[in-house]
Amino acid sequence: MEEDDAILLLLKAACLDTSRTDFQDQASEIVKELFRMPLAVDQAGAYISSGATKIGDYLSKYCQHREALLSHPEFKGASKYNRNGYLSEAEKLEQQVLDTRKRILGTTHIDTIMAAANLARTYKALGKFGEAEKLESHVLDAWRMLLGEKHRYTLTAMGNLAVTYCALGKYTEAEKLEMKVLKVRSSTLGEEHSGTIQAMANLAGTFKHLGKYSEVEKMEIQVLNARKSAFGENHPDTIIAMENLAGTYKTFGRYTEAEKLQIQVLDANTKICGKEHPNTIRAMGNLAGIVRSLGKYSEAVKLYIQVLKMRNHMLGENHPDTVTTMANLSVAYLYQGKYTEAEKLQIDVLNACKRNFGDGHPHSIMAMANLGSTLEGMGRYSEALELNIQVFQARDNTLGKEHPKTIDAMSNLAATYHTLGEYRKAEKLQIQASDLSIRILGAEHPDTIIRRSNLASIYGKLGKHTEAEELKIQVLESSRRLLGEEHPDTLINMGNLAATYNILGKYEEAEKLEIQVLDLNTRILGAEHPSTVHAMANLADSFRDLKKYSEAEKLQIQVLDFRKRILGEEHPNTQEAIAKLAITQMIMSKDIRVEDSDNLTTPFPSDIDTVQPAENNDEPNRKKKKIMPNLLRKMMSIFKVK
Repeated sequence: MEEDDAILLLLKAACLDTSRTDFQDQASEIVKELFRMPLAVDQAGAYISSGATKIGDYLSKYCQHREALLSHPEFKGASKYNRNGYLSEAEKLEQQVLDTRKRILGTTHIDTIMAAANLARTYKALGKFGEAEKLESHVLDAWRMLLGEKHRYTLTAMGNLAVTYCALGKYTEAEKLEMKVLKVRSSTLGEEHSGTIQAMANLAGTFKHLGKYSEVEKMEIQVLNARKSAFGENHPDTIIAMENLAGTYKTFGRYTEAEKLQIQVLDANTKICGKEHPNTIRAMGNLAGIVRSLGKYSEAVKLYIQVLKMRNHMLGENHPDTVTTMANLSVAYLYQGKYTEAEKLQIDVLNACKRNFGDGHPHSIMAMANLGSTLEGMGRYSEALELNIQVFQARDNTLGKEHPKTIDAMSNLAATYHTLGEYRKAEKLQIQASDLSIRILGAEHPDTIIRRSNLASIYGKLGKHTEAEELKIQVLESSRRLLGEEHPDTLINMGNLAATYNILGKYEEAEKLEIQVLDLNTRILGAEHPSTVHAMANLADSFRDLKKYSEAEKLQIQVLDFRKRILGEEHPNTQEAIAKLAITQMIMSKDIRVEDSDNLTTPFPSDIDTVQPAENNDEPNRKKKKIMPNLLRKMMSIFKVK
């Protein structure tokens, strides 16, 4: 059932004025939640007309009694049909409807345009964004011609096309459309109307893609305050705005603020919707991601396991949300050094994605990229390289060379060549990725900064230390301007520059930077956060280079103590700490002359800095060339549920 028909059915069944725009807007939210199923919409209208609730309060009551409302077989089955595995059949049916309406009614009839919009929505669910873009462009042109630029159908079509543009990496085009929508809705509906607030929220999401972080935070705070004022603290839209802001704080590296806000979101959803409502489960999953960023890996794993159990029970093991949770849990296992468990889960995720969506779907490609990262972390470099080449080729074929996801894959493949010691291949690919990123996203987009940082690391491997130093200084300055002095990525870049200073013999400069990094990490993330411990290890290396062996030993003992307690004896990082402390103590012993210390061979040299792959790197460790945390930026954004 089309949305407008569903809205009309709901308002008539509820005995409400169908011409009132406030009722139409409230009805729109309800029918979306009910998947526009006729029986469910009719039942909702009857419930409202009985006087049991007002239309504006229906959604909160629906959250409380969702299972009862979904108990009817027709609604339950249709919901599964719409969301699970049968989209190909839906595509065929909707194509038939569109063809029939074109033949009988013509291409510009309202019903034909709505059929085209429905088919475009299914294309998007199937990952066929190119086909969706063509149809949605036609829908937008048709509404403009029939109804004008300012009609709500036209504005809805603009918003839908903007979403597709984002999926295709056309963020600038999406921004232009969303700014138009916001401008029209502000002038026609007023700044405090729910439609205007939603337009602002959509634009904030696109700003995030474009790396316009200062604008994002301002807009999301504005959206949250507007929704609190209009709907109250406990309205579903207010809670969603709060959750979006928590996600933005996480992006900014402000994990403590993000955690505090996300706990509020989880508590509110639990109270209003119940423990097993999808909103509550999503909030728990998002909290797990934030907790993981804070280095609380065991807590994150517990939360993800809870989410996975509930989604398995309610949705089934093949549902996209269940598969998403499996992927997130696998990442948490990686942080714990549980590579076998991570690999097993990621193979399950990849198989489920292929089964549900097909080999070429973005979900399947992203799952393949994740598995490649895990294999690389386990030292299975040939298998990882093979998968990363497949990911790059798949994205190049389906999205084109200039899509941000293809550039991600190119940068990740370069990082794999870097790990394998094939520095010339790595350099060539990373230069391409950096140049494309500068041209498409801009010189100071976060992803561009990461790629330039990776290129600087490759320069160091090729012995181009002066070029590496120059590029790392530029990267650090850009990171400070865009993200601020205290962002985790800025601290990574400070550490990387310090590594180059060490290579160039600029030990005092390296020491100064590493003391800053350690102090900031300790203050922002806490003394036992993995990033803080890594920073401590790096400073210890600099102390050793400066022959300050007592200071180095003192820090290395602390590092080893933290890693034993947090990661366990067998974790690679713990083994690294044992080796480094042993070397320092050997140097300090009477059996080895201090002047010979530079000739000692260490399996963990201090001249290796952090490679930052394009997707989702949370853990800085410049010391260990093949350490797993450095690969985690490759993990997928699509599996971070919002």
